[in-house]
This record gives sequence, C-alpha cells and structure tokens, in this order.
Amino acid sequence: MERTQRMELQRCLARLADGDRAAFRPVFDLAWPEVQQVARRMMRAAADADDAAQSALCKLFERASEFDPARDALAWIVGIASYECLTLRKKAARRKEHGGAEALAAVADEARDPEAQAIAAELEAVALAVLGTLEARDRETLRVVMFGDNARDAAGAVAPATFRKRVERALVRLRAAWRDHGIG
Repeated sequence: MERTQRMELQRCLARLADGDRAAFRPVFDLAWPEVQQVARRMMRAAADADDAAQSALCKLFERASEFDPARDALAWIVGIASYECLTLRKKAARRKEHGGAEALAAVADEARDPEAQAIAAELEAVALAVLGTLEARDRETLRVVMFGDNARDAAGAVAPATFRKRVERALVRLRAAWRDHGIG
C-alpha cells in the first residue's frame, strides 16, 4: 500500500470510528485488497481465503468504534485479518480431527509429488504401528469415532457419557503412544 493510501486509510478509519458512516466505503475500498492479501497468504485454499477475508472485514466494521486513531490503521486491520485467518484454520483443524476418513483422504490427496507420497506412506506406517500398541478396546473406540460407525452399536450399547469418557481416555493413550514413539 502506498503512503498516500495508507494515510487516507488512517484518516477514513478514524472518521468511521467517530461514527461517520460516509467513511464506510473508502475504508472498504482501501482495506479490502490488504485483507484479501493477508488471507491468501495465510489460508491454503482460495475459497477459505475468501471466507476469511469476508469474515475479517465484517469484524473490522463491527469493531470500528474501538479503533484508536493514535495506532496505525493498516497494522490494526492486518491484525484483525490475521486473527480471523488463524481462527478459521483452527476450526478447520478441529473439523478434520472429528472426520477421520476425510482427514486421511485429504492427506492422500495432498500427496501428489513423490516426496509427499513417501512422507504420507511413512506417516501411515507409523500411525498404524502406534495404533497397534493400544489395547483392542481403545483401537475399537477410536475406529468408531474416526469412521462414524453407529457409536451405540459398536460400543456395546453403552451410555453416551460412558462412551465419551472411553473416547477421552483412548485419545489420551493415543497421544501418549505418539509421544513414546517420538512423534509429538
């Protein structure tokens, strides 16, 4: 962003913070390309970057009244955009954590070049080895969670709270097995 544009952004954002609704459009015009650029650098997929940029801009306008004109407007905007990107990446990681088959498929899809394929194969072998160290009950519980079987049938018709506790304990043991294996 050029110096004159940066100064204009500073001035317009200060106006918007003071409640001048006429400053909305100039702030949008100046901030949008910067927010998009941050989102494209931080997000893997273009669609995710667009979602993150839109969400960040909404946050920016929601919080415009909190802007301190003594601060740099561009730095404040980039901070909001970065935080929003990180938030969306964490949400995506949590979704992958619960959708085991999709997460494994995503790893395989991303492994297009030979080096990535070799790494994916090695990771799969290590994962299977680590899973093999767990007790059969823990392996079955994790299989039910990862591949979406009917939890009540596969878990022996146990109460939901009991099954959640089994999952929690199985995950604790899995994490410990990963650490013992020197991964994590």
